[in-house]
Amino acid sequence: MKILVVDDDPALLHVLLCGLRRNPNYETFGAQSGPMAIETAESMGGVDLLIADVVMDPMDGFTLRLKLLTLYRGMKTIFISGYDMTDYELYTESCDVMKKPFSASALLQCVAKHEAALAAPVSQEVPGLSGLAKPVPVPLVRRTPPREEASPRENHAAVSSGAESLPAASSAAVEGCEPLNRQVGNYTLLWKIGDNDWGPLYLANQTSMSRPVAMEVLSEEIAQAHPEARQRFLAIAQAKAAVKHRSILSVYEAGEADGLTYCAFEYVEGRQLDGMAARGETIDDGIAARIVRVVAEGFAYLYQGQIPHASLAAHNIRLGLNNEPHLSNPAVLEGEGEDDLCADIARLSAAVTALLPDGVAADADLHALLTRMARSEKSEFISWESLLMEINALEPRISLADSIPITAQEQAAIRAMEKNKQQKSALLSSVRSWFGQKN
Repeated sequence: MKILVVDDDPALLHVLLCGLRRNPNYETFGAQSGPMAIETAESMGGVDLLIADVVMDPMDGFTLRLKLLTLYRGMKTIFISGYDMTDYELYTESCDVMKKPFSASALLQCVAKHEAALAAPVSQEVPGLSGLAKPVPVPLVRRTPPREEASPRENHAAVSSGAESLPAASSAAVEGCEPLNRQVGNYTLLWKIGDNDWGPLYLANQTSMSRPVAMEVLSEEIAQAHPEARQRFLAIAQAKAAVKHRSILSVYEAGEADGLTYCAFEYVEGRQLDGMAARGETIDDGIAARIVRVVAEGFAYLYQGQIPHASLAAHNIRLGLNNEPHLSNPAVLEGEGEDDLCADIARLSAAVTALLPDGVAADADLHALLTRMARSEKSEFISWESLLMEINALEPRISLADSIPITAQEQAAIRAMEKNKQQKSALLSSVRSWFGQKN
């Protein structure tokens, strides 16, 4: 099902998209305005379900729906709004209207209902379309009242309205995640997205900045069992917060509020490399080269700044929705870091190679570079900068080649040639070794 989500509040839009994109059955796209939504719908090749706010500039949600219905007559609609829509029944006929904040179960039921309705025959007469050719009058009010008319508490509620109780798209979409609506200081926990060594990990909304963040929370069990855990947790967060590099996810702040010790950091919707490999996902040469470059840039920064850091692992590398790589913040306390350049480069090679089709790069030079990176037993690279220099020379050419379509048959032929080269090289090494023993 193709879903288009439209809201001019970027934080709320992001939260909706994050939840819906967790369901593999949904192709979910987003837009922050009506005109942008129409362009997005065209690039999507149609829309099955529109989820849109009503009060938006320069085009309101009602008008947007009517424009899209003239193009995609089977489209279903869910309107979301913080205002009473009872006076606009003419424009919401055959649509679902959800008033913010709404519950997880309510949204799940709406999405499921419209997904099921797609199987029904499409009527030639679109309900709610007749006689509504003119622009629709909607309330000319904004989400947040003027500052002088609202108390700090009211302003806080206006900023967090809707975002704080938005759910994941379905229980299957967010497997093992628990929808929440808990306030922790300046943050609203939206839902649990995992666990790590310290405790649970949440997706949260930072209300003061209207942005999604990941929040790591120190578990009560660890805090009770280890009296020094709280101090150590905050010290590590402080060490990570000192890291400032575009390749490495930023730590925003750490502290205590409402009975919890937490660390809030940059959130990137995407996939970890180890999880992608486990699911059998693959990447092309361009993405592979980009991963190597981004990780090399991040670790070169750490080495240059003599910042103690943990060793590299595949789960520390995340590929965003736009296939842009990101590196989890690896900073640790002084005296606790790992410093094995060759081993880290070899791990990077293994993580990338595991995602290439048949473990072979189509580009011979990239394949040769990854092979050299994998030799952890001897120093092929004297520094991360030396690796960075080589991948920077390769990446522009690989990216250009990726922009020219290549057939699956041609890709298979390239990989077959690379495998043949490897087999011949192995045989030659074996023969040389045998002759060496004889002599």
